[in-house]
Amino acid sequence: MLFDKASALLLASSGLLQPSRHVISRLQTPIQPAKFDWKNITAHESLVYHDCYGGFQCARLQIALIRLPAPVPVTDSRYGGALVLNPGGPGGSGVEMVISSGRAIQVQINAGSKADNKTAKFFDVIGFDPRGVLCTSPTYHCFPNFIDKLNYGSALSAYGPPGSSDTAFTNLWTNARTQADSCSKRAIQAGIGEHMSTTSVARDILEIFERHGEWREQEARKILSSSAPSQSDLPDHVRYQPGQEMVQYWGISYGTVLGATLADMYPHRVQRMILDGVVDSFDYYQGTLTTMLQDTDLELDKFAEYCWRGGPENCALHHADGPNAIDQRFSAITQNLIRNPIGVPGTDDFPPDLATYSDLQDLLVLSSYLPLATFHNLAEIMAEVEAGNATALVEGRRSMSSLLARGLSKKCRRDGPYSAACNPRSMGELDHMITVGIQCSDAQPQTNMTKEQYWNYLQDEMKESKMFGDVAAKTRLYCTQVNSSLYSPKVKCFCTTRAVRTYFQTGELPKEDTVCMPNRVPLDGYSEEMDPPLPEGETDEELWKAIVGVDYPIPVIPVL
Repeated sequence: MLFDKASALLLASSGLLQPSRHVISRLQTPIQPAKFDWKNITAHESLVYHDCYGGFQCARLQIALIRLPAPVPVTDSRYGGALVLNPGGPGGSGVEMVISSGRAIQVQINAGSKADNKTAKFFDVIGFDPRGVLCTSPTYHCFPNFIDKLNYGSALSAYGPPGSSDTAFTNLWTNARTQADSCSKRAIQAGIGEHMSTTSVARDILEIFERHGEWREQEARKILSSSAPSQSDLPDHVRYQPGQEMVQYWGISYGTVLGATLADMYPHRVQRMILDGVVDSFDYYQGTLTTMLQDTDLELDKFAEYCWRGGPENCALHHADGPNAIDQRFSAITQNLIRNPIGVPGTDDFPPDLATYSDLQDLLVLSSYLPLATFHNLAEIMAEVEAGNATALVEGRRSMSSLLARGLSKKCRRDGPYSAACNPRSMGELDHMITVGIQCSDAQPQTNMTKEQYWNYLQDEMKESKMFGDVAAKTRLYCTQVNSSLYSPKVKCFCTTRAVRTYFQTGELPKEDTVCMPNRVPLDGYSEEMDPPLPEGETDEELWKAIVGVDYPIPVIPVL
């Protein structure tokens, strides 16, 4: 099981798998691509829904979108309209987010079982794939196929993190700029370069609500067809208001930049908006990305605190002398791996391997993003590395070797290079080159940055975060070659969720300076493999299952 966990985490860093995918709660539904083919849906100017994925409805405008219907019809006075989600990225799939977490999110915003039936509100939940992403055509792929992508990443990762040596830095500088130039040309050839921007996506969201308003009235007329209502006979809340349909939006991580952009462009069109895990929009649009690491290393400081509080039964790195001793132990393991990579013996299936700091760095980045789900496994892997056993640390790369051995599919050979069949992806995975393509398109031009200027920037980022500075600095590097125009962390908290529900039900905001404390923290025995018990003093079992059932996306580390 430990190896499975490490494999999942490390495959995620390669852009092949999301680490939390091993455990899917009862409120989460794994995507079943074979059971629904988006190619069978024709794009329309209006919403034409088709049943899909068991309980969902799918449609195409210029973009692909999915709807989880409200539990009441649109003619019901309790119908609250639609909520549109964005999982972040940029480049995350809203279609997949609704499939995996739509039901859980819907429970959180819908009225509870004890609500006043006259004033209760119930919502549709809608997700969409931005231009170039997954189910929206045309799709965008930077590499001809996934094997080329993995081989490219493996060749570069052999040099180590960019801040580890002059050789690593020079190779990163040259290769990333070459890759960015190639990918930029691919985006133009695919016909989506000019659409890969946040402002374009904001306009798409507004269009979704316009088309939803049109669909809502048509749906109401179908339901009320027996009485053949005239326009004046329709309930006010179902009438389409051209150019006045109001937006209800929930954005996570980068989705907060999108939400802030939407609110700035169309302030009079926003009815409800949640910005979850807020990104510094000014820093994002500047393209410097200098504020994103300010508190990153504090996550590892919290690891030591949670490890000490969790005890030896929950944390393999526990030390009786307290958090400082745990932190020192953690640092010693890290520094020793930097100086002394660990050889991993071969097996019947895999050749000998070498575990390096790059492997650990990928694991640390992902663990810091999902501490509740991953800190327990991180502690176990670190303890094994301390003992000289790094098998779990390289398990992800070994699993990639198995993928390479399978080769390209017949469908890939039929559809040709740069096709979706040649670039399979796992649920929740972000394509890093789509991410940086959107970021570079949004940002102030970076193409005049010299190698020396980037070196100085890299040093500043590494001072900001000793663990993750050189990883984060990679994103800006792509923008030195790509021209423009081409969240709540995973916290389980009743207080926050009740505030969200109240906001959607009544529009009431929490009191100023309200602070919500999580019901569960990392290394307290929480496990995604079991249904966590209802916290002491709480009685709403349905809401708790919805809280633990939301599957937030994670960033995919660039394969460099």
